[in-house]
Amino acid sequence: MRSIEKFRIFTASKKVPDLGDNSGLTLIELLISILILSIVVVGLHQVLDTSLAAYDDTSDKQELLARGRFAMERMVRFVQETDLIQIPSPDELKVSERLLDTYNNFNHQYMPGGDGYLDADEDQDGLVNEDATDPITYVTFKLNGGNLEEELPNYKTGATGDYLGWKVICEQVAGFTCSFLSSNVVEIQLTLNDGKNEVNLKTRAKARLLD
Repeated sequence: MRSIEKFRIFTASKKVPDLGDNSGLTLIELLISILILSIVVVGLHQVLDTSLAAYDDTSDKQELLARGRFAMERMVRFVQETDLIQIPSPDELKVSERLLDTYNNFNHQYMPGGDGYLDADEDQDGLVNEDATDPITYVTFKLNGGNLEEELPNYKTGATGDYLGWKVICEQVAGFTCSFLSSNVVEIQLTLNDGKNEVNLKTRAKARLLD
């Protein structure tokens, strides 16, 4: 008898699950969650696109700037060592070449370290551009279409007045102008434009051998 009562008490104390308890998400709640998630994903995608576009824009502008600086620094170096400056037109700069020492002046073989004589010293007497046997050699920079080009003397041969072909030193050039500020100071302006970005550079170069 006692066993039966214990069984009844135990059975009565067990909790029967409430089959009507809906603790999960309803269809509407699920749809709202998906919509919110979609809005967040679209927003993140737009932020990522904007960041990538800004990065590409900055990289393109930095590349333009680097190319412009290379061209400007090259022209300044030649101007600083020259003893003659000519500006035949606003978009052309012509100076006597007194900077390079990359060839043996005797046999005209290429020497990366040079032979101690400027390449323009063609008669190897320590003087440059002093007479007809050692005439003036020029380096010229000019704008040709959208390119800034350079023409250097050809020191590979023993012939005086021999020049290499025109070589592009900077592309996507929208403007190039030179002007005298004094007899030995030149102002150079260079503008580059790739269709999306534009950079403007300006510098002054002084010829140390000119008064």
